[in-house]
Amino acid sequence: MMGSAVSHPQLMAVYWKHHILPRRDLAAAMLRRAQQDGTVAADADLDVLIDMMAGAVTWRVLQPDPPDAAGMLDYLKSVYRQIGLYRS
Repeated sequence: MMGSAVSHPQLMAVYWKHHILPRRDLAAAMLRRAQQDGTVAADADLDVLIDMMAGAVTWRVLQPDPPDAAGMLDYLKSVYRQIGLYRS
């Protein structure tokens, strides 16, 4: 899908509206709750945090040898820990 953004912008627009935005909205709600709980800084830019999380996951799964489910869970915990969402 990402590769079609240039050649098929309407397809990407539909994908963005129906797939990406609902997931970003859920992530933003989670981060707002974390801000209210004091685990994420009150002045944190939630869009940047969402971009960081999505980028980290996208990068990890595009590797030649992506992690299995357990490895991805460990990686996600590490990502979440970096922004204050997870404590071991």
